[in-house]
Amino acid sequence: MLGAINHTGPWTQPLNQDLHVTLDREACVPFSHYVSLKRTPMSSRLKFPRFQELPAELRLHILAYCDAPTLFQLLHVSSAVRAEAKRLFWSQPDVWYCVEGTWLVAGGWPGLTTTDLPFLASVEQVEVHFNHEMAIRDDWETRTCTGAPSVRTQSIEELAQGFWQTLQRLFPRAACVTVSESKARMAVDAPPDDLAAVVRMCPAGIRASAALVEEEELEGEADSPHVRLRRERCLWRWDGEVGGWERVGRRWVRRSVLPPPKPFCGPVGAFFRNNHQCTRYCMRSRAVRYLLLEARERHHFDGRYEPFACLHPGCRARFTRPGAWTVHAVETCHDQSEEPPTPPATFRAAFVQLEESLSRIRQRDVDGELESMRQAWGQEGSRERTYAERAFLRQLEQDPLYAHGGPASETSTWASYQALMRTE
Repeated sequence: MLGAINHTGPWTQPLNQDLHVTLDREACVPFSHYVSLKRTPMSSRLKFPRFQELPAELRLHILAYCDAPTLFQLLHVSSAVRAEAKRLFWSQPDVWYCVEGTWLVAGGWPGLTTTDLPFLASVEQVEVHFNHEMAIRDDWETRTCTGAPSVRTQSIEELAQGFWQTLQRLFPRAACVTVSESKARMAVDAPPDDLAAVVRMCPAGIRASAALVEEEELEGEADSPHVRLRRERCLWRWDGEVGGWERVGRRWVRRSVLPPPKPFCGPVGAFFRNNHQCTRYCMRSRAVRYLLLEARERHHFDGRYEPFACLHPGCRARFTRPGAWTVHAVETCHDQSEEPPTPPATFRAAFVQLEESLSRIRQRDVDGELESMRQAWGQEGSRERTYAERAFLRQLEQDPLYAHGGPASETSTWASYQALMRTE
């Protein structure tokens, strides 16, 4: 999964210290970062004060060349071009907004997600992710409440129908939907039955696909015991006319954008905010490995040519061109020979700064907020505990931002909150 970084150059931007990486080792972008304007050396000198004086057709033509952050600014500040900027912004062909599939199967209730639901109404391309092939049948709410495995009793057709009804309610403008899963498969394997059923039952007006992680074992070096694996996410589409699956291209390339979080307020909001911050922290921590790979490529090949050998003891591979080291490291994990890994000298200060930033985030937004919640929770039988329980359950019952469609005391959120409050 090499799309997370620029491992081959040319390198025109600084190392992306805000990189987020999923459990599937794929890059994703929080919406706030996606629409953030990037300052460039030329940005302060490029101005166009007479833009509004241009003919309307020419203004609209210029918009077609604007990037997403610029379009996002225009649709908020310029009434003259707002409609066209909005159309262009939401129809970016390589941008997909990612949500969890199990949440949609469970009904898409506000109390089961940190996502800002009104935002979803504008999204046209949706990536729906399932962690494993049986996730569609996994009754994770009941499992969270009882601690025992639980499977939904509906047929896959009923689950797929409910899935699409929920998706269309939350994403009324959805035109393209890709259903993805985490399990790695052989390159010749078509989508698994449950995922295939969901795609085949796609409603009219929506184009559905399946995105699978395909794994291929490569021939290793003769004197190396290490297995080399190549993993890529590929797209499959169902051809109803021939009744079969069509593999689309070699690799699915896209920008996976994380929708913005909803407002966090009250004790339930504090719990959801901690969950959100923990997820983001883990994504940024996971990205450090890939930033180290890119840093070493830059150190040896950005403005210089310094071939180098593999860092792993006993490996005789040598890298003479940009990108070769990263491909080798991802396929063999040879970059993880050092513990902790050492950044190249030219980037050492940058990684010290990154590690310090991540440490502050963990102390303040993850561990610090959790400790504050546990202090408010109080001891068993105390007045603080009684007040905290009542306040949390009352908000679950009354706040539409955290609605579940059932009694508050029987929700997975309440069960998860109680489990989190138990100190080790």
